[in-house]
This record gives sequence, structure tokens and C-alpha cells, in this order.
Amino acid sequence: MINGDEILKRRDFVTINEAAQILGVSYNTVYEYVREERLPAELVGSIYLLPRKAVEEFKPQPKGRVRKKPPAWRAYRAGSKLFITEIHVPVREGQRERLEAKLKEILASNQHALTGTLHRYIAAGDEELSTVTVVLIWRDVEMPDEATRQHELATFKQDLADLLDWENATENTNRLLLYT
Repeated sequence: MINGDEILKRRDFVTINEAAQILGVSYNTVYEYVREERLPAELVGSIYLLPRKAVEEFKPQPKGRVRKKPPAWRAYRAGSKLFITEIHVPVREGQRERLEAKLKEILASNQHALTGTLHRYIAAGDEELSTVTVVLIWRDVEMPDEATRQHELATFKQDLADLLDWENATENTNRLLLYT
């Protein structure tokens, strides 16, 4: 006998809860998309079903005002400098899902904020997530001493050691010349 979940997978429909997980938003947000007819849905009994393909292809509108023109290039204030650290690191074989879960955990608990960083990014290096790029932006007047910086980076690396191949990573830190 086929259960209800198997039927949903075969028909390629998802519930509002599943759509919320796919989109990384709340149940209420997806419900609003359905109510506003931005996402197609059919009410089956008391459950809304949304086509999986429509959910996966859905692009929410950006919040706030969309820029009409890019901001001008700027140099950082005199007397202070910005530095960028880039680390390109391979993802260990078969660890993609665990890495994504770990990154969500780091975000939720605000771990590894790294003293003195203005911005921290972890970007997929490719579609398959076989590599990631860690980008850290530092302000020299807030950047910790080298020992503290290296200790915090080592703690970050250790926390992800079973997921990322730090032995084959490349790392460099350079002064930023211009930014927007």
C-alpha cells in the first residue's frame, strides 16, 4: 500500500511547510505568497499543495528599494585600512549535506564571528559544492593581534575539519584598495 507521503513525492507536489523549508522562509511567508498568488497552489481538503517545480524556481522579490544604479567606488577613510582574507578550501567527499547543516548551525548560534571582522562570507565554490570560499573583511584598527587572529581561525577550521580539507586549502590576506 502506498502512503500519503509517497503519493506527494510521485505527484511532485509539496505542502506549505515543505515549501518553506525549500525556500528557507517561514510557513507564514509561503502562505502569503500563495494568498498573493505569487506561488500557485491548490487546496486539497484542508491542505495546500504547491508544484515542487514552481517552488524550486520561485524568486522572492527583494525587500526594500531595488538599486537603480550601482554605488560609486570608494576608498576607505584616511588613517584606517581594510583587509580581506580569502580561503579556498575543498569540501571532503560526501560531506555536502553535513556542511550545509553545520553552516546553518554556525549561523543560528552566531559561532565564529571572528574578532574585528566587518563581514564574513562562506560561498559555494561551484554548483556541486566541492569547494567553498571563506571571505573575511577586517578593519585594521579593530583587527586583533596576529596570535589572536590565528587562534580564532584555527578554532573555526577545527570545528569544520571533518567537513573541509584544510590541508589542501589556499589562503591569503591583502589590503583592499577600493570598495562600494
